Amino acid sequence: MFFNIDVCFHNEKLFSIDFNFSDKESKIRSWDSWNENEELKQKDLYENWLTKLFGKKRDFEWGKIGAYYDQIGGATSINIRYH
Repeated sequence: MFFNIDVCFHNEKLFSIDFNFSDKESKIRSWDSWNENEELKQKDLYENWLTKLFGKKRDFEWGKIGAYYDQIGGATSINIRYH
């Protein structure tokens, strides 16, 4: 599996982690090869993966986790956000 991970801090405190994964090596993406249906399939894949790991409950004492499709940016990712 190939993972792309973004770690975000606010005032030197871990705020969130965004990541996505694929069984294929990431290639340089362009809008020419972008497809909304493929992004929505990826979101479904992430939702199913999270359900297997955590069940339907995604809000925790420490924060929350979810799969998100960004229509403006055209990307899908899993987001872990801490309180």
